[in-house]
Amino acid sequence: MGVGIMGMGMAAPDLAFSSMLTTFCLSNIIGINAVLGVAHALHSPLMAVTNAISGTTALGGMHLLAHSTSGTVSTLGALATTISSVNIVGGFIVSAKMLDMFKRPDDPPEYYHYYGAPAAATLGVYTAANYAGYPMVNEAAGTIAGVLCIGGIAGLR
Repeated sequence: MGVGIMGMGMAAPDLAFSSMLTTFCLSNIIGINAVLGVAHALHSPLMAVTNAISGTTALGGMHLLAHSTSGTVSTLGALATTISSVNIVGGFIVSAKMLDMFKRPDDPPEYYHYYGAPAAATLGVYTAANYAGYPMVNEAAGTIAGVLCIGGIAGLR
């Protein structure tokens, strides 16, 4: 495996490729370690939560829509955004239904709607920073999305 990665490093066309390869390898290791700790009874909700990874695809599609000059690229970006959005919504619906099966009548009430406040604040800061011309805010948003996805999977442990 090490020889293969070194070979890819030697054949890398530029620094950006090497950076993406590093991120890809590390995210796979983190993902595998997070998934291995999930109980078997929670694998269906786990699959629904991992559909949230489609958020990255949706962001990529929106990025293509915003910055493309080609009709083909815009069409593919719109298609990726649409399909990813359907996958995200469906994943959370399936996850909620599966977790509702394990609820008991005497369980305390849940207040998941309060998660909307930090999500709205983060989206507001992202939008303001993007309009203000901070180019690296997109990288920070991608990092936040990745951390929240891995945290969601690890939370099923």
